[in-house]
Amino acid sequence: MSISPEKDKEFKLYIRDNPYILEIIQNGQNTIKTLETL
Repeated sequence: MSISPEKDKEFKLYIRDNPYILEIIQNGQNTIKTLETL
């Protein structure tokens, strides 16, 4: 899954304006890791 640099830049700006989104993504990844270890 590759993202174009343009989209990546948009995404980074979006994250900067909505820092809680990054937390949600990280929490989601942590949840998946936890489920995988069960």
